[in-house]
Amino acid sequence: MTKPYRPNVGIALFNASGLVLIGRRFRDDGPEIILPGLEWQMPQGGIDAEENPHQAVMRELWEETG
Repeated sequence: MTKPYRPNVGIALFNASGLVLIGRRFRDDGPEIILPGLEWQMPQGGIDAEENPHQAVMRELWEETG
């Protein structure tokens, strides 16, 4: 049986004051249903076939924060 999700990474990014980065998702940025009040999340995403987890973390953080 195949699993419906690919390997992924999640990022907990803290600053020197101990505050954590969370982002507000756009309601139309993907196929997911984003319900009111649930649009906040920490950066995360899939690991591409040629990546190791550290590379995926750095790529996802760049993609989601610019």
